[in-house]
Amino acid sequence: MNEEYINNVKELINRQESEAVKEQLANLHPADIAELCNELNAEEARFVYCLLDNETAADVLIEVDEDVRKEFLEVLPSETIAKQFVDYMDTDDAVDLMRELDEDKQ
Repeated sequence: MNEEYINNVKELINRQESEAVKEQLANLHPADIAELCNELNAEEARFVYCLLDNETAADVLIEVDEDVRKEFLEVLPSETIAKQFVDYMDTDDAVDLMRELDEDKQ
């Protein structure tokens, strides 16, 4: 993933162009989306994450750097996290992520 691509996505995010960002993400593997999120600031990464379907979001959550994952887990509603864990994550991945949640979200 090159700097030009990342800057293009950042520009689309700053203009709140959700559909254009979705188009940019459409052919990316979840690991690549995670890499992109790792390069964005927290607000930009949340914007991208909220555009993902639950299955892709679950995969990205596993792949992002720990500090980015913690940021996502802090702002996501418990119901969203639970839905992604139950429906789309392997049990061992879900257990690992549950350990990272605040006690009130567990």
